[in-house]
Amino acid sequence: MQPVFILSSEASGTPALVQVLNANGVTCLGAAFDIDNRYEYALAHFLESRNVGAAELIAAPDAVLEEYLTYCAELVRSEHFCLDVDIDFVNLFNGRAFSIGQRPRLADFIRERQFRVVHFSHRGVFEQAVRLQLRQDARTAPGAAGTASRNSEPFVLNIPQCARRLQLSAGIAKRMEAWFKGYENQAELIYEDVFEQDRVSEAGAGLLGGLFGCEIADRTLHGAGAGAIGLVSNAAEVIEAFAGSPYAEEVQRVLDSGNAP
Repeated sequence: MQPVFILSSEASGTPALVQVLNANGVTCLGAAFDIDNRYEYALAHFLESRNVGAAELIAAPDAVLEEYLTYCAELVRSEHFCLDVDIDFVNLFNGRAFSIGQRPRLADFIRERQFRVVHFSHRGVFEQAVRLQLRQDARTAPGAAGTASRNSEPFVLNIPQCARRLQLSAGIAKRMEAWFKGYENQAELIYEDVFEQDRVSEAGAGLLGGLFGCEIADRTLHGAGAGAIGLVSNAAEVIEAFAGSPYAEEVQRVLDSGNAP
């Protein structure tokens, strides 16, 4: 087997990447470890169908992972496939001896078997934080249809929540660097370097082709793009809150764009 692990955090734009890869002949299993994912390829479905519980995960995480990857390879009928894994779920295979601050067992598993790993992230971490709030608000709003429905409506950005998210993004980048330090079979991929509005850019097509060994002939996104953020009703307050911070320029740019007449 030669799986490629695509590690990313929520609201990184991974659905767009998954869509493009699948449209161009690269099997990519989206949100593979998400506990709410019930597709046949999902880890949750596999564990349930094989009656694998917490005890097995704790006692023999590597054996479960090996069996799961074999299951995926058989399901897609290929030794080559990608797994989209949210960083929030990388600790599922920590086993019995894991301690806080330790590198996740999944990272060691990947390194020991020389599997390829791609860290997919946003350069615009403030924009990512705003999209994450929109997504979370849409989940909890009564009768909400999803993030897209909120993009056209004014909304109040939760500044403390946004600040925490920015700190978390910085922490994720540092942890990824530590987990795979010195590991040659890894790559960084930035959303903004790949996508341009609702398409894969020329440069992005070259990046994806080089990383995943495919020709990106279909470059159009079909509903998986980032879309517009919409009107932030407390934009002036947000700009003031982040003035002088490393994010000040991005905050100004994003809010100016979203609040333009």
